[in-house]
Amino acid sequence: MPALKELDRFSHAQVLWWFSGFQDDMYRQIMQSEHAPYEAPVLGVFACRSPVRPNPIGLTPAEIVGVDDEEGVVEIVSIDAYDGTPVLDLKPYIPASDRVKDVRVPEWMAGWPEWMPDEGHRLEEGE
Repeated sequence: MPALKELDRFSHAQVLWWFSGFQDDMYRQIMQSEHAPYEAPVLGVFACRSPVRPNPIGLTPAEIVGVDDEEGVVEIVSIDAYDGTPVLDLKPYIPASDRVKDVRVPEWMAGWPEWMPDEGHRLEEGE
């Protein structure tokens, strides 16, 4: 598949995917997340990563394990999406444009790790 040419030379990709379980119109009307899976105040949907949002698009950086140009398959370590989730796009992870030197996060998030875990993002059992 010509679209995958040279992707295997990158260690990670930004995966844009569709929260397919939350595409019903009722979810698109919700503008605040009150039930985050972590300790947080009520958040506007653009201040969180809730799947309940006007456009249910997810974004996850993922380590690339392999790229099969012939079959059009990209194998990644892990992602916080369910099997069969539609992938909208892949973009190579480029530190100069995908990483920010000095960031600010809310106080309730101050104890979170600075980097993505080596095993990637994943859904916990029962989510």
